[in-house]
Amino acid sequence: MISLDLELHWGVRDKCCPDGPYRDNLLGARQGYSLILDLFEEFNVAASWAAVGFLSRNRDAIREDFSPAVRPQYAEYAP
Repeated sequence: MISLDLELHWGVRDKCCPDGPYRDNLLGARQGYSLILDLFEEFNVAASWAAVGFLSRNRDAIREDFSPAVRPQYAEYAP
C-alpha cells in the first residue's frame, strides 16, 4: 500500500514562497499525479490519497461551508 499526500504549496508554504525557485515543481505536480495514477493502474498498485480541500475546484464553497462563524484574531501574521 502506498499513501500519498497532495498538498502543493500548502505543504511547503513555511519553507518556500509560491513564486520562488520551487514554483516549477508546484506547477508540474498535477501532471505528475496523472502519470503516477497511470503507473498505478498499469501495475495494479493500491494507493490511498489525501488532499488539501482547498486544492479542489470548489474551494469557495468549502471555505464558506466549513469556516467558523467566529474567526481568531492574531496580533501577528507569520506566513
